[in-house]
Amino acid sequence: MNEKTFTNTVIKKITILFTVLFILCVAVLARQIWHNTLNEKQKELLSIGTIILNQVTSHSEELSAIKQDIGIPPDRKVLAVNKVLQQPLNDISNRYPNYSLGYYDQELNSIAALAPNNNLTLLPEIPDTHPCSTSYQSGKPEFVVDSTSLDQSREALVSVFIPVYYQGEIIGHTWVKMKKNDLVLLTAGKVVKILAGGLICWVIIIFVARKIIRQYFNVLDEFSRQITEENPDLSVLNKFSELIPSLTRIQKYIHSLKAADNQTELSETFSPTLTATMEKDCRKKLYQLAAIVQSSIDGIMTISHDGYIKLWNKASEKIYGYQATEIIGKHLSILTPEELFLNDQDLLKAINQGKSINEWNTIRLTKSGKRICVSLSISPLYGEDNKIYGASIISRDNTNKINTEKLLREEIKQRQQSEADFKAVFDKSKMGIVTRGKDGKVIRCNKAFENMIGYTLEELSNMDWVAITHPDDLEKENPLAKELLTGVRDYYEIEKRYLHKDGSVLWARTTVVLSKGYSEVTIAFIENITEQKSYREQMLKLDRLNLIGEMAAGISHEVRNPMAAVRGFLQILQTKKDLTPYQHYFNTMIEELDRANNIISEFLSIGRNTPTNMKEEDLNAIIESLKPLIEADGYATDHYLQVELAPVPKILLNNKEIRQMILNLVRNGFEAMPAGGTLTIKTLYQDQKVILAIIDQGHGIKPEVMEKLGTPFFTTKPNGTGLGLGICYGIAARHNADIKIETGPEGTTFYVEFKS
Repeated sequence: MNEKTFTNTVIKKITILFTVLFILCVAVLARQIWHNTLNEKQKELLSIGTIILNQVTSHSEELSAIKQDIGIPPDRKVLAVNKVLQQPLNDISNRYPNYSLGYYDQELNSIAALAPNNNLTLLPEIPDTHPCSTSYQSGKPEFVVDSTSLDQSREALVSVFIPVYYQGEIIGHTWVKMKKNDLVLLTAGKVVKILAGGLICWVIIIFVARKIIRQYFNVLDEFSRQITEENPDLSVLNKFSELIPSLTRIQKYIHSLKAADNQTELSETFSPTLTATMEKDCRKKLYQLAAIVQSSIDGIMTISHDGYIKLWNKASEKIYGYQATEIIGKHLSILTPEELFLNDQDLLKAINQGKSINEWNTIRLTKSGKRICVSLSISPLYGEDNKIYGASIISRDNTNKINTEKLLREEIKQRQQSEADFKAVFDKSKMGIVTRGKDGKVIRCNKAFENMIGYTLEELSNMDWVAITHPDDLEKENPLAKELLTGVRDYYEIEKRYLHKDGSVLWARTTVVLSKGYSEVTIAFIENITEQKSYREQMLKLDRLNLIGEMAAGISHEVRNPMAAVRGFLQILQTKKDLTPYQHYFNTMIEELDRANNIISEFLSIGRNTPTNMKEEDLNAIIESLKPLIEADGYATDHYLQVELAPVPKILLNNKEIRQMILNLVRNGFEAMPAGGTLTIKTLYQDQKVILAIIDQGHGIKPEVMEKLGTPFFTTKPNGTGLGLGICYGIAARHNADIKIETGPEGTTFYVEFKS
């Protein structure tokens, strides 16, 4: 194949390629134009259909009256409806002449109006299989493509059907249609315009491509001629300057081949005469040297003074991928990336100046084009005349080493980042975090845990984990910790109690995991749930109180009625003179009945779960009104009262219930104190809360009693009912208030906190 034939073949293939691409682009564009045009027309159809819908809706009352008029025969009703709607439809049709439109009435089961070509004989029933039925099923406008007309033409149409609603029911539908052929013609017109412009662009591209290809082949032809010239003219390659370095390297290679041929001729002419012994020794040393070179794990090559490869060992084959027969005689630049060509020129200059280079780290190319990291040690080679005729290059592939070092640096960086992230979470977390050794000693904890437990890290580091765990929780945690350390489980979660430095107890949800980095270390995440626990306990108490109250409300009526009857008969018997000796029995029985009635009233108080008769009250005023009564009770039991009232805002209260709650708490305080004790009632306002505090000087509440406090029927008094505190909790709940208790050997304080 000559040059002209090859050039024409290339141009022909490029022309075919651009033609196929052009056809594909036109096909894709035509499809997109069809969809865009269809969407535009569907929007226009919907707009016209909406106008018809508004006309039908505006006459809906009139149409309904016609259809409900029993005096009009069914066949005449269609004509009556047509008379109302035909003129508005004609007006719309005149504005949009290329569309067919109409209205179908479902109750009349007939087309009631259509335009253009309104012909009363063309108002047929629409079959159930017609595409318009989809709008009745969906209740919204539906588009249909390729639907056919009802007349004999059976033309393909693009249609929209819009359901008409009256009083929430579909009474019919409007439609607008256009011929699909009109849409096709419109799309074809747009495609032809784009096709004309595309053809012009296609011709220009083909013309420019043919011109560029011919110029390129002309330059290549000139390049091939310059190779054979003794003194090539580089100016002819200015348009393709990228070819100049290649031409230079080829010229150097040709010159080196000529020089090698000349040197061979000289060596054959002036070959020195060697003795057999000297020749044998030289051969032996050469064999030894060759064996060393070939068995070396480092790549060894020798190059001439101008950079052509003369020797290539097995290790070099393994490193670079070239066989010796492939690369000997090739220039060193075959192994050099293009961006490092200048470095190789400096390298050759240094070698010819007698300089050695040790462990020069650089990049080289393998036969497959892969870039590898190598360390090169280069030494000049001297001949008998002490002139440099080349150099030896020892290559060591450092790619794996460098990749390993890179991975190690990345891993170190990731670990440092992970440690930094963990430290940020550890230090800033509101949850307590503790690391412990296998011996149970605390290694490290964050500030949140120190604040939670009251101890500093220095204090905790000298303490065993058991020392801050409630004794009653050790039995359930120890087996879990053992399973964690032995690998039976990955973590465990437990709700347990911790002992605060001040002696108080706090509840916490503790999750403990085994550290993956250090198998002897566990990490505990501690969330303080003391308030949640207290809240749950209060809710349980209130639930029990509500249950009792509901029971009391159900049976109080049935119990009180017979009690009232018994009490009435006892009072009648008291009036009998012959029963006067039994008066004290009657009095006792009546008192017990009254006591039972009071207990029922307390039951009903517990069961009331909604506030009643709430109005703004001054808590201080209520306490002042109760002061004489409380002082009288205290005087009877040899106790004293102290009142400390601070200014507080008025809040919504039920006066009667608050009085009952105060009296219950005060009487409990009197009963808890020895003779001569002082009970203090205080009010204060802080944190947007009105607080009532009742402080006694008793001996405190025992822990086992504290847990059951407020439980219905639980009492430590011989004659108590166990309902007093339950009533107080119920009253507080109805007032959206909280009851908190502080107790100790010096006495107990009940706080009732009202939200203002």
